[in-house]
Parts: sequence; C-alpha cells; structure tokens
Amino acid sequence: MGDSWVAGRKLDQLLIQAAAPRVLELHSQGFPGATSRELSRQLQANPAILSCADAVVVVVGVNDTAGHRGADFYAHHVTLIAQLALAVHVSPFVVAVPQYDLANLPMGSPQGFVKRHLFALLFDGPDPISEYRAALRLR
Repeated sequence: MGDSWVAGRKLDQLLIQAAAPRVLELHSQGFPGATSRELSRQLQANPAILSCADAVVVVVGVNDTAGHRGADFYAHHVTLIAQLALAVHVSPFVVAVPQYDLANLPMGSPQGFVKRHLFALLFDGPDPISEYRAALRLR
C-alpha cells in the first residue's frame, strides 16, 4: 500500500522473490500522487482496505519530500498509518522514503514551483530525505 511506487503492482514481483520459497498472496493498492496524509485519511475513511491482510507494506513519502511537506508531517502520518493497521490487527512494515534525485524534479507550473520552494524554505533543511528518514526512526 502506498503512493505511485506501489500502483500497477510495481513492487509485487520483488516481494514475491524476497519471500521465496514461501508463497505470498499480494493485494497491491497504490494511490498515485498521494502524500502520507492523504493515504492515512484514505485508511481512516475506509479501514476495510486493510481488513483482508495479515500484513501491510507501507511505501509512501516521495510526494511528501517532493512537495517539501516537512519531516514531522511525514513521520506523523506514516505513524498514523501504522497505528491504523495495528488497530485492525494487521502487521505494518514501513519502507522509509527512498533516496532519489529531489533536486532535479520537473518544474511544473509556476505556482507549483513557487509553492515547492516556499515549503522547502519553511519545512526542510539541506538534506530533506535524510531528515525525513531520521524523523521516522525517532517515532
């Protein structure tokens, strides 16, 4: 479960290979473009999304870092997602935001460009991805 990295069953084969020789039944659910807050709200509104699982792998955070939402924002909402899973007796496994080339994201609209840079000044330090990972480890 997560953002666009999970959509289209992109990670399924990797998980199946990692679990071999055990057999996994996977149900991928991706929400392209979703931030950790949007995913946590989806789960709060519809906890049944998790009810058919024994475990959930949570892959989210690229859109948080790309939008410069802040490490605390990311860690708070990922923690909420894990708590929601635990509340319905599902084991959460969180994959921290991956390292990617944050500096070379497409510019997008002029308004998006300004918003991203303003948020970066307000909420992020010089190495946002490391900061987001560290904030998550502290939770």
